[in-house]
Amino acid sequence: MPDLSRPGEKTIFKINSATKSGSKPGLVYSKNTPEGCAYCLAPRKEGQPPLPLCLGCRSVRFCNKEHQVAFWPEHKSYCKQQIKNQEAIARINATSSLTKSGFPSVQERKLIVEDWVELHRLSLIKACASALHTAEKPFDWNNQHVLFVLSYRKDSDGNPSTAFELDDAYINENPPVGTNSRAGFDSISELLDNPSRRSRDAEDPNYIGIVPCLFHFDREYGWITGQPCYKRDLNLSKNHDYWVQELKFLVMHGLIYRVRGRIADGPVWHPGFVEKKDNKWVWEEKSLESLKAKGINVSAIVRG
Repeated sequence: MPDLSRPGEKTIFKINSATKSGSKPGLVYSKNTPEGCAYCLAPRKEGQPPLPLCLGCRSVRFCNKEHQVAFWPEHKSYCKQQIKNQEAIARINATSSLTKSGFPSVQERKLIVEDWVELHRLSLIKACASALHTAEKPFDWNNQHVLFVLSYRKDSDGNPSTAFELDDAYINENPPVGTNSRAGFDSISELLDNPSRRSRDAEDPNYIGIVPCLFHFDREYGWITGQPCYKRDLNLSKNHDYWVQELKFLVMHGLIYRVRGRIADGPVWHPGFVEKKDNKWVWEEKSLESLKAKGINVSAIVRG
């Protein structure tokens, strides 16, 4: 699962590749996802061995067997859904015209999507806040999500910051209850809305809720995750009406914000670009002057 508590701090990303056919099953999520216990949310301590992995879905980790057992009621549907998702990816990839034409496999593109979402985290935070703010009706947390329609850019060479073009984004209705598509949304909601997270988020008076987000790429597959939303996130944008256009612009240029310090009001996000160095993708901060010379007028952002 993505790290929803302290996003934006990672600046070096490993290159993902899907498990080859016939080999031992590996991780089904990005290698860049921070390790933490799905039950208590405690991160793995530096220098410690990897946390035990759920052998069913291979998608979440736990501190110990006791935490896995305690979290099973919330994890059960997600675990089963992830197994179905992995089977679906294999079926889609077997007939994918894009994969046959030289695109990365569906599984590889799914892993790149996860990194793309983490890298563009601040831009997506702004987008979700603006989407809810400009909606004609109050957001239905149980039956709606924000849909991001993406297309893989073959010329990106797998760079997670520029790997996908944003075709469109809007608030969308969840699939009907009882369908296979709806099961994915229901399972992710149960996983994200666990007691530890509810307790922690309830302490913040600005907390609104976790916005379900579907990132659907190349009309082949969609990855569902959640984005915590706070009232203060509305301060990140000057004009909420053009949130889709702004997001398209930032994604097109591969502009990535990362946390480079903290002040009393909160973390300070600075802009930069991601480039390949020593077989890894590395973010480097860029001066506002150099960005302006490229026609990109932005500034550092404080997210309180």
